[in-house]
Amino acid sequence: MIGGDVAPTNCFKALEAIFPDAFKVPAILGGGKPILLSESEIELAVNKADVLLLGLSASPESVQTELWAARAALKAGIPYGYYSDMALCPFRPWLKGEIADNASFVVGLLPEDMAELHKMYPQAHCVNTGNPLHAAMAFPAKCRDTIRGELGVTSDEKLILVAGNKFAAGNFQILSLVLETLERFPGSKYLVMFLPHPGDSTLRAIDKMTGSPLPLYSEMLDESSVRTLYATMPTPIAMAGADLVVDFTGDASVRAAYLRIPLINVVTEILLNRFEKEVGSRIVTTLKNGAGFGLPEFSTACLWDTITQLLNPSSKKAQNLYQAQVVAYPVPKDQNIPFQAIIEVIFSI
Repeated sequence: MIGGDVAPTNCFKALEAIFPDAFKVPAILGGGKPILLSESEIELAVNKADVLLLGLSASPESVQTELWAARAALKAGIPYGYYSDMALCPFRPWLKGEIADNASFVVGLLPEDMAELHKMYPQAHCVNTGNPLHAAMAFPAKCRDTIRGELGVTSDEKLILVAGNKFAAGNFQILSLVLETLERFPGSKYLVMFLPHPGDSTLRAIDKMTGSPLPLYSEMLDESSVRTLYATMPTPIAMAGADLVVDFTGDASVRAAYLRIPLINVVTEILLNRFEKEVGSRIVTTLKNGAGFGLPEFSTACLWDTITQLLNPSSKKAQNLYQAQVVAYPVPKDQNIPFQAIIEVIFSI
């Protein structure tokens, strides 16, 4: 297994943990950071495998590594296929042609209309197993009270979790809007926790003069009069303690929906443009299925009105959002079923 971005990395780690006997060759995983192996080293690793499972990363460094691996498998006659964490991932333009034509399988979260997928992957066994990490989101590692206690959330505070994405410019837009809103409309006590995406290159920014890390997000939080926390706890754990989640789109939105936490999807043109470049779509899934609430306009007044309504469980907005989350993200009986489905496809090749 080879995957550079965070989503395939986490899925492949889970597969190894659940089915340790299925994998004889160590996975090569980036976790959102560049995989520091050469093309020849990747080829050597691929040649040890019987079947190759690849991620569908978006970051340029990870994409290159995965392409090297696919070409090495094709050259050696080793069956290879892809794991898709988002429905549009298999249509990444750099896969078109020889790589997609010769893939043996595609698994994960696939589009509802499979016709286009079969056109791009004519030889592949395509199975919509779903994103197994999504199913697992319904089963938090810690309970709400434990998380809030560890974070120091007081009984009269509302914890608003702002989830970052890979694109720093969008993160600053959203975080600035949230902080400014709560400063302009003081009332209930709020604690804002910003959790950056591991694939955000801003986290690795270095001051050229001093060689020290640039604490860009923490500096912004420090300047706010609102009580804030920064990256105190991993997003998958912290989420269950939140009263409200603010996100653009991604796993944090899905996790909030599974946990039935009020979700606001803040959409800006800059974020949509970047999203379209990465996945070829401008559709925010949780807005489309109603599991997230979108702002009619990008303003502090609009955000404040939405926050106050969604935090009131008796409001119509809050009730409608809850019902949409229940319908769009039903809690599975067994979180390992999607993982098992992926293994079955691999072993059928």
